[in-house]
Amino acid sequence: MSTEIKSIDEKKILRDLMKSVIHKKLYERGIKCEVAGEGEKADILLKSSGITIGKVFIILSDDDDLSFLKGESENSQVYIAFEKGREKEITSKLLSLGLAGKIKFITWEIKINFQ
Repeated sequence: MSTEIKSIDEKKILRDLMKSVIHKKLYERGIKCEVAGEGEKADILLKSSGITIGKVFIILSDDDDLSFLKGESENSQVYIAFEKGREKEITSKLLSLGLAGKIKFITWEIKINFQ
């Protein structure tokens, strides 16, 4: 089941939520990371001894342009986070850009229970 995000506020809320969740999960696994600042393209920076060794980009919608990942993947490991079930679509886009195998995936599945 795909969620359709309509407003910019909903995108910002979901992006902030995913930053928080991914940051927490990476930290629990012993990976030092920090939420990127406003000037960064990445959403989360993976660090080792104060040096950025990886970047996490959160992809929220189908029309996100992934071509910016070409330059990012040359300097450090790149992870993209997206909704579970979109693996084929994202892989297809990465193949067309020549980035297959260079980008790692982080997927999420959000379930909301109303009680």
